Amino acid sequence: MDMEDIAHTIRLRKAGLAGLCWLEHCRNHELTNLFKFVYYLDFSKTKQTGKPFFNFHYTAEKFGPVPVEIDEAVKTQTGPLFEYLVIAPYTEQGSQRYLIGAQPSAPRSQDLLSNLEKSHLEQICFLIDEYRATDLSRFTHVAGDPWDRIVKSHGLHAPIDIREALTMSGFDGDISAEEAEEKISMVRFLETCG
Repeated sequence: MDMEDIAHTIRLRKAGLAGLCWLEHCRNHELTNLFKFVYYLDFSKTKQTGKPFFNFHYTAEKFGPVPVEIDEAVKTQTGPLFEYLVIAPYTEQGSQRYLIGAQPSAPRSQDLLSNLEKSHLEQICFLIDEYRATDLSRFTHVAGDPWDRIVKSHGLHAPIDIREALTMSGFDGDISAEEAEEKISMVRFLETCG
């Protein structure tokens, strides 16, 4: 297993741990809600600190940003994410849906998460707790925010660069675009060194 595979595995395990928290603290467990939760974790932490929560890749899809790595895991029903979560497909009224729950034997150790990440996780759970998927989709479609700008400039299915987090509405810790770009550049430089 090379370094990129190891990093990918760790990111999906972190997503699994985050998903357990989401299941425990949020009321709506639709796949779209999970995608929005992961997106908000990644992008809001990037906006606040210059460093992503997961550093997943995202595409601009019809109902909002989709974390590619999680979407691929769901489609194949394999990988480290499933050590923590059950994401079982079913059909309801002719459309594909997913039942999401915790794996009974899921590891509960929070060692993969820093104290700052745990705090950020709780904050995002609190913010999105009662919203349904349609509400969260409206929030990610706000004019001028990353999804909206990417869809208008490149169309659906286009990638959304994590640096687009700098233009997100809301979330405390607003910093200038220059400061955030400098933080992101430094984080990426340090990642290539270590």
